[in-house]
Amino acid sequence: MRVGPHDQLALGTLVQVGNMVGNVVKVEIVPAHPSGMIVVHTIMFTDKVVLKHIQGWDRKAVYKKTKLKKPTKKTVNYSSIFVL
Repeated sequence: MRVGPHDQLALGTLVQVGNMVGNVVKVEIVPAHPSGMIVVHTIMFTDKVVLKHIQGWDRKAVYKKTKLKKPTKKTVNYSSIFVL
């Protein structure tokens, strides 16, 4: 599920941004440029999704989640968040 500019996710929601997976730790409403307001989420990334291999005649990709050595906290715009 994609997140819109005014959607506020609950704390602890599992999300994916690109190939990184983590939990929402903070939600803020900030001014958008040139006008209006949008929601930004601070996410604690704990895992990374990597392509392991492609198998079978239908070329199905197999992905694996791996733990990050050091969890990373980043503030992310709503447009790149995908709820898992």
